[in-house]
Amino acid sequence: MAVTPDRFPDPLNKQVVAGRYRIMEKLGEGGMGTVYLAEHVLIRKKVALKVLNPDLARRLELIARFLQEAKAAATIGHENIVDITDFGETPSGSAYIAMEFLDGKDLAGHLIESGAMPFERALPIAIQICRALEAAHEKGIIHRDLKPENIFLITRGGRPDFVKVLDFGIAKVVVPDQDQKLTVDGTILGTPEYMSPEQARGEQVDHRIDVYALGCILYQMLTGKVPLRGENFMATLSAHMFTMPHPPSQRMPQANIPPALEAVVMKALAKDREERFTTMEEMAKALEACERAPTSVATAVMPEVPILLVDVARPVPTVAPTTARPAHGKKWLLVAALLLIVGGAVIVGWQRLTSNESVGTGEDSATPPVEKKAAVPRIIPAPAITIVRTPDMGRLEGKPVSMPKSQVVVAPPKREVQRSSLPKLPTPPPSEEETPRAAEYPPPEARPEPPKQKKGLLEGVLENPFERQKPPE
Repeated sequence: MAVTPDRFPDPLNKQVVAGRYRIMEKLGEGGMGTVYLAEHVLIRKKVALKVLNPDLARRLELIARFLQEAKAAATIGHENIVDITDFGETPSGSAYIAMEFLDGKDLAGHLIESGAMPFERALPIAIQICRALEAAHEKGIIHRDLKPENIFLITRGGRPDFVKVLDFGIAKVVVPDQDQKLTVDGTILGTPEYMSPEQARGEQVDHRIDVYALGCILYQMLTGKVPLRGENFMATLSAHMFTMPHPPSQRMPQANIPPALEAVVMKALAKDREERFTTMEEMAKALEACERAPTSVATAVMPEVPILLVDVARPVPTVAPTTARPAHGKKWLLVAALLLIVGGAVIVGWQRLTSNESVGTGEDSATPPVEKKAAVPRIIPAPAITIVRTPDMGRLEGKPVSMPKSQVVVAPPKREVQRSSLPKLPTPPPSEEETPRAAEYPPPEARPEPPKQKKGLLEGVLENPFERQKPPE
């Protein structure tokens, strides 16, 4: 529920702080403090006075962090970072910071009002953020809480969308002589929608967490939506650790985002910090290349060169030709080049063929021609056919026999064995018992003919399949 000034009047309203800043009105309120519009009583200059909340004024670590914000912003001294002019205490004992007054709106307000921005507008804003953070990193200061609420857009010198980076309250100072251990190891600080994977895991961080946060902001400017968001705080952190967002062109196809710019965004959002841009300067150069040629064919080379621009247009020669060349001149040149290549290949092949013939048959050849042996045909023996005899075939002796195919057995060819290699065995004399047995089996011509079968009613219907009609004489 919003607190109205009428029911709960602000105790600092119309008060003079530290004898020189008169409070005029409240501009906004955050988790750590309240921002007022104030005026210097002597020089009549308007300033923004950020006052620490009274409930937090007794916590020494928050006062130290408040003071660190003032020191960090004052140390950087860049045009795209808010200028800090003073630091002190209010009559109630709360710490305050005096900074330049900015007449404009933060980036979050612009995104809420208008949604996604055209990439022509988003590019200059992102480049200015890169330059501001590049100056901060050179001073050993990592922002750690970069988000649209901490990016202010103003108009300066007739130039719209002039960037001012705010709120270095949880900035990390890594300069040896200014390092202050204000954060316990493993503590998660920042806004989850813009938090890098290593920051979400509570690991040791470096300046590349700002690269990741800027990638999230640029993604939101191009699509109107943050790249990843879960149902709650922990789900959002888990998404940043394990889920890769969809490319901006898939989230906002109608925006016509150049492929080169999309490659810059996706490289800044890499899960592994080693795969992101090494410095803010490197990312700024990649964005500037997209700004110079947003519609040209561009490809991002991730490991080494951030953006490789390939310009299709070639410089036109300064010497004007005497006669205008036809439009199809290049086609004829291409056809002529192909004919030359094919002709050369034919000539080389013909020379190789003739040289091989001269070497094989010429009289002056150093080596005699090689006689080719005639190919010996390989004789494959035909398979033997064995006819299976049936009980009824005895009466068909001397007649042509026709057998169905099902009773023809194809036997493999017999292997010839040299008789000389086999040992000769002695032939035993016939026994007395075997001699009379031979007489019991007369030869076929001495056997009696089988009785003829009587013809019945089925005469002519059931024919012997093994008989054939004799051809007429």
